This record gives sequence, structure tokens and C-alpha cells, in this order.
Amino acid sequence: AGVEARQATDGTFIVIALDPLTGVIDETVRPALGEGTVKQAARAKVGATLVPAGRLVTPSVLALAAATGHDTVEIFRPPTVGTLVLGHSLLSQGLPRDGRIRDALGAAVAAFAGAQGARSNPPMRAPDTAKLLLEHIDDANVDVLITTGSTSPTPDNHVRQVMSDLGARWLIDGVASAPGTQMLLAKLPDGRMVVGLPGDPASALAGLITIVAPLIRAMRGAPQIAPVNAVLIDQAPLGDYEDDTRLIPVQLQKSGANIVAKMLPSGIAHIAGWANADGIAVVAPNAGAPGSVVPVIYLN
Repeated sequence: AGVEARQATDGTFIVIALDPLTGVIDETVRPALGEGTVKQAARAKVGATLVPAGRLVTPSVLALAAATGHDTVEIFRPPTVGTLVLGHSLLSQGLPRDGRIRDALGAAVAAFAGAQGARSNPPMRAPDTAKLLLEHIDDANVDVLITTGSTSPTPDNHVRQVMSDLGARWLIDGVASAPGTQMLLAKLPDGRMVVGLPGDPASALAGLITIVAPLIRAMRGAPQIAPVNAVLIDQAPLGDYEDDTRLIPVQLQKSGANIVAKMLPSGIAHIAGWANADGIAVVAPNAGAPGSVVPVIYLN
């Protein structure tokens, strides 16, 4: 028979026996001494780890913390991320016209940062001038500021010069990308991080998954997501140079014990493939033949 502790009318607790099939009180059975009671610390001793460090704080975690008498929980605060779109000729709505193109990155970057667990502010626009860029970066009340465009090391692109003026320390001093220019990562003297992404949408998306995603996860105290290995079905396209590492959007399928990766056409602005991809294959120089195994970064 099962047992249960119930409170009597005088406030005391009694242990009663229950029929195992119906759950009705069975007066013919006498519970054994101690049966139906749980001693203090029987399920978790003092000092035992109830939830390991690094686990996401969910409602269940909060309920467990309260049930075990905790009033506070130490957490990694999600970083606040801002997006600054540079360029005075970009359109915010409608079709490209009059030699001007749509801003394809503002909403995408902000949404991506939010999907990584950051508190993402709405994107802002700024003309590509050194003075205004310096003011925007200096005044940004965020942990991470992501800029799009103006990363090329030329006099008319101002991100590098402004970083120097603000006394930033370079953590990634330029990753060349094609199409597009460079990806950058710098740390300001007050601890804020600045990520410079190219204005080209495909190269900016590459920067999001290779720089922004790991950065946000590290700031959240979350473990990094390891890539999966997949078998290429198609021949990977060649890079512009022999030592190029290629990031190729792929669709993933299960084939027996293997995961196979099928390449997607790049399409409009080189981003149609990204929009339809399950992951991004990282193809090393001199690799990429059909049947070769490559690491694939899953897209959220």
C-alpha cells in the first residue's frame, strides 16, 4: 500500500495508508515506522549542487531556488547590444531606386543579437562621417555596439580612425572578406565592445556567426556551440585566393549514420542561400571536394 501524510483537525500530521489501485484510505493496513515521511536533507544534502553553473535560468530553476530557500541567484546579465547602420544613401523601405539600395542589415543584425540571448536595441542610422560616428559610439549606452559598413582601411571609411581616437584596443584587427571588406572587433577603454561588420550583406552575416555569436555567448556565460561534421555532396566553389576559407550556406540531411550537406545557390545579394540554409559549411583552403567532411555551424 502507499502512504501519505495528512494534517488532522488539531493541526498535527498523521501518516495513513492508501490502497495502491484506488488511492482510497485503507484502514486495514498500518504503515511501517517512518514510512511516508521524508527526513530533512534526505533528497539533497546541505551544500549539494541542485543546478550546475552555466545553465539557463528558466522558470523551473527559479521555482527550485525558491523552494530550497534561496532569495537570490547569481547570473550573467545578458549583454545589451546596439546596432548602428552607417551610410547616408541607404533606403529604409520600398524597392531600390535612384541609385540607392535598401538597408538589408539593420533589422537583421538586431534580430540576430536578440536570438543569441542579448538584449537587443532597435537599429539606428548614422551618416558615415567621422565626427558623428565618434559621437554615436562615445554616447552608446550598450555593452556591444555593432556597426555595419565603413570598415575598409581607406580615408573615406571612418570606423578604424574613430576607434583609434577613442583609445580602443584591437582584438580582431581585420578579417578580409569577399564580397565586402573587413570584419573588426575592438574593446573600448570602458570595457564596451565594438564589432565592425562590412556593408555587404553576405559578409556581414558571416561576421555575425563567426564573431558576434561567440562574443554574446561568452558574455552571457553560455557554452559555445560546437559545429557538426557533414559530408559535402557538391564541389565547393573556389575562393578568390588559394588560402581562402569559404563559408558556404548548406541544407543538412540525415543519410544513414552521416549528415550530408547540400550547397545552395547564392541568389540575390549573395544572401538567398543564407536565408534558406540550415547551417554554414566552413571549407578550409584546398578542401571542398564532393565526399569530403567539413564542419558546419548550425544557424538558429
